[in-house]
Amino acid sequence: MATDERVGVWLSEIGSVLQGTGFVTKHRDFINKNCDTFSEDEENKLEYTNIFEEYVGFVEEAIEKGMKDKSGDFNMEQLMEALPSYVEREGSKGMPANQSELEGPAKTIDMLLGLGEFESLKATMLLAKRDKAEKKDGGNESMFAVSVEDGVVGTDLEGLLAASGPQFTSNEGWNRLCDRNWLVVEKKDCKVEGKDASLMKTTVTVDLPLMQTRSCFQDFSDRRKNWDDRFAGITVHKVRPGNGIDHVVTIKQHTPYMMKMVGVPDQFTLRMIERVDFPFKGDIYFMVVPWDLQKDCVDKSNKWMEAKSGVLRAHPTEANKSLYIGCSTSKMNWIPDWIMTFLMTSMVPKMLLGLVDKFKQHMKSHQPWQDLPLDSEAAAKM
Repeated sequence: MATDERVGVWLSEIGSVLQGTGFVTKHRDFINKNCDTFSEDEENKLEYTNIFEEYVGFVEEAIEKGMKDKSGDFNMEQLMEALPSYVEREGSKGMPANQSELEGPAKTIDMLLGLGEFESLKATMLLAKRDKAEKKDGGNESMFAVSVEDGVVGTDLEGLLAASGPQFTSNEGWNRLCDRNWLVVEKKDCKVEGKDASLMKTTVTVDLPLMQTRSCFQDFSDRRKNWDDRFAGITVHKVRPGNGIDHVVTIKQHTPYMMKMVGVPDQFTLRMIERVDFPFKGDIYFMVVPWDLQKDCVDKSNKWMEAKSGVLRAHPTEANKSLYIGCSTSKMNWIPDWIMTFLMTSMVPKMLLGLVDKFKQHMKSHQPWQDLPLDSEAAAKM
């Protein structure tokens, strides 16, 4: 098996191949050529498999050819075999002093791991198809969007709720990183406990009615494993009664390799809260807060997670669609805007659309379907 040192060198060299003008152009052309074949229904057609196999072959061939001039001992099989343990060991070292050291390897690893995931390619194709349709229609119109601002009051839960709610009616101060018919991404600088931070807001059009969208994103029972590959299980510690979930839980996850590289843990203890008909009638407001079990309060010592809030809302014009509006506070202001834009306009919506696609498939095969109950205690028993 290749040594960690050799894997690190190979990743750096592959990164330069994948960022080269030749590969970028061919990759874009391949996606644009094939994206219209894909549709957002639950069925995975045979022609999808053919395109996926062609895609894997295309990328592997590009890497093999590019690496011939860079590394005489390169072996793709050895790299893929060594990659998981390499990432585990790199992640255990903690955050490097120079954050730019993570950028190249992280993007390269994401591309390599994506070669074995059909759903990743399908989500990429659907993103490209939406963009093409928008440009054809004269695109770049702003979709119906609202603002969420959270994490600005510190560790008081009621303060977080009070601060985030009124912000849904204001867009003032937001820097728009992406403005598409189906996706709006915005960033806003702020202070959290006197330190520089950012609010990141993503508004995505989801091809599901409101209550099914809620089940897709808010259901953390064991059945979630059927549509969320990252979900590894949940322990429910406390359930507060009411309309809308209010649970204190520990969620276990399969942490992506890119995140393991910077030491992100495999589980989080959280309080998950919903407010029905807030801030407007028909809305379902949600907040996820890092939680201290012993003190039964917001965990201000959690260095990986800030409070996240958002709204699930019926689409204003299409009954079978809804809006997912999510916002969170990030202390990682060291990340350049171009990387943050890449993450929020490519990886995040791709993850959301992939989740929705798998949810549709699971829902179709489990009829009659039961949505997640609004009652907090009933939802905990799912």
